[in-house]
Amino acid sequence: MVSIRRKTEKERMHEEERAIMRNIIRKYNKEATFPKDEKKDRSKVISREYKIFKQEEAESKEKRSFFEYACAFSEKTANVGMGEKSKQKYQAAIDFSGLNVTPKGVLSFAVLTAIVLFLAAIFIILSFPSLSLLVMLIVLASPFAFAFMVYRHPMNYANIVRIKTGGELVMGILYIIVYMRTTPNIEGAIRYAAENVTGKLSGDFKKVLWSVEVGQYTSVDDALTVYIMRWREYNKEFIEAIQLVRESMMEMMPERRELLLDKAIDVVLQGTDEKMKKYSRDLETPVMIIHGLGIMLPVLGMIVFPLISIFLSDNISGLSYYLFFGYNVVLPLLVFYFMKQTLDKRPTTSTTIDISDHPDFAPKNNIVLGLKDKKYFLPIWPFAFAVSLMGFILVAGLYGTFLGVDTTNSNLFVQFISSPMVHSIIAILSIALGIAVYFRGASFQKTSIRAEIVSVESEFEDALFALGNRIHGGTPMEIALSQAYEDTKQLTISGLFKISLKNINMLSMTFKQSLFDERYGALRYYPSKLIRTIMKSIAESVDKGTKAASLTMLTISRYLRDLHTTQEKIEDVLSSITASMKFQAYVLVPTISGVVVSVSKLILQMLQSLGESFKKLENSNAGGEFGSMDLGGMMGFSNAVPPEILQFIVGLYVIEILVLLAIFVNRISVGMDPVSENDAIWKMVLTGTFVYVIVIVIVSLVFMPLINAATNIV
Repeated sequence: MVSIRRKTEKERMHEEERAIMRNIIRKYNKEATFPKDEKKDRSKVISREYKIFKQEEAESKEKRSFFEYACAFSEKTANVGMGEKSKQKYQAAIDFSGLNVTPKGVLSFAVLTAIVLFLAAIFIILSFPSLSLLVMLIVLASPFAFAFMVYRHPMNYANIVRIKTGGELVMGILYIIVYMRTTPNIEGAIRYAAENVTGKLSGDFKKVLWSVEVGQYTSVDDALTVYIMRWREYNKEFIEAIQLVRESMMEMMPERRELLLDKAIDVVLQGTDEKMKKYSRDLETPVMIIHGLGIMLPVLGMIVFPLISIFLSDNISGLSYYLFFGYNVVLPLLVFYFMKQTLDKRPTTSTTIDISDHPDFAPKNNIVLGLKDKKYFLPIWPFAFAVSLMGFILVAGLYGTFLGVDTTNSNLFVQFISSPMVHSIIAILSIALGIAVYFRGASFQKTSIRAEIVSVESEFEDALFALGNRIHGGTPMEIALSQAYEDTKQLTISGLFKISLKNINMLSMTFKQSLFDERYGALRYYPSKLIRTIMKSIAESVDKGTKAASLTMLTISRYLRDLHTTQEKIEDVLSSITASMKFQAYVLVPTISGVVVSVSKLILQMLQSLGESFKKLENSNAGGEFGSMDLGGMMGFSNAVPPEILQFIVGLYVIEILVLLAIFVNRISVGMDPVSENDAIWKMVLTGTFVYVIVIVIVSLVFMPLINAATNIV
């Protein structure tokens, strides 16, 4: 009996040991989630999910763009080789951007583009031998310009991807660090960041995990080492931050580990700050070039072209078409290209504010019309087109009414509305109003939503700190929410706490449900990716206890405060540049253009009056010493560009340059933000065009009496 009893005890001890080992194995085999492992929210890094991910990736590659198809076809057709150094450079850009092309295919497509378009240019020149030399040169140069654009496309596209992705880098590091502060596991941190960031960075993090899943790398650490090297030419601070995160895993002391994590986020923020300061210093030269190329050069041309049209009319035919092509096509394209080159170098500082999840959001530049508890989405372009069309109908009606009618002896009002110059100004105002209506309609409902989200995000750090402090001492979440609502009652974000508290008290929801419920969740009306992601991690940390939730809130609050401070520094750095550009758009461009158009009109009128005086002198001295000389015709007064045509060309150029300046200023200050960009365009176009018209009217009224007096003397 004794031996049997001892054997049973030994077996029991072995069973306990095996149970302990099974628990340990189960613990380390468990898939990492943050901060709680839930069956319904399991990690996506499992074979089945990543088979789906791989299938989606393959499907996305099948949806190839025209550029990718053209490169593949050209590589098979032309197969033009590229130098080894250039090949490595292009391959790095292709790998970074994700284009499904090869360096050889890109060069082959560029060469074929140049050959085909050059042959087409030769055919055009042979078919139209009457084309001027300038037009022929432009036609012959265009194929090589297009070929160069094709050749540079991978580099330009890589820059676009960098701009879009760079704003997520700071948030990606933030999510990694938030996870690492509670669970020092790099695999779980990368997974957590992949689930919360968006765009290319999310896909890249998932590919890092997938490469480990399929055995391409033995660990996430090895896969991450290879991945971060792709950023060595674009963002070295991101690489340094990841290295600090990895070093923190080797620290046994919590204080030392947290110090390294804090340093990682500081490295990214300081790097962003330094990059933007350098970019701001480098902006001085581009702004001066844009000022000269977009303002001074056209102004000089405006002064010279009326004189050229008078004195060189026999040598230059169709000057109006050259003016239109130069001012309204070539110059805007040059300014746009130079602005794009400048914007491509802009460091990314923050993520784009996405309002597409808001209940009142109208997609595709529509407006929301609510009738009887139903929402209707109406396109804006018909309204904008109707506004412009009515202006042109008015111009056509006035022109047809006064065509061939002598209004010399009519009253001032009839002379005013019958003037071709007035008709030309109305046409420009119609175009400007149509553009303003379109972009105003595309932004006026979204601007308030965006402003609310911006306000909430700026207040989020303080509200999070207040809520974290309330629950730090063990206060229940319901009471802490109520107290935090009272603390932030004067802030916009208090509505978030109010709705969440209402859902908890009246609908018996959990804290997580009160935020994320599809029908009543508080975050439905605060569709900020930043707030949604952070509140998700906080809602999950609440299940681990108030202490863990408080630590998460206070940590994120401190990081957000540092991020907000960096953003304010960047705004201060860029304020002088944006103020200068706004002054050019609102005052300088329309004022100088209006003055030059008015002066050109007055010069033309003086010279035309001089031509009429010559004609009278010829008639009065017929058969005399002047004989039958046509002095007015010899000097080309009758062939001068009409003032109304010149005004229309210049006015259209003013509208184009105002649109470009609005885009440039907005992207310099806030990056790629369609809502604020549309809002800036309509304001700048409408204000600048009205200033332009007012300047024309004032200058004409001031100098016209002097011109009339001088004409009467002659």
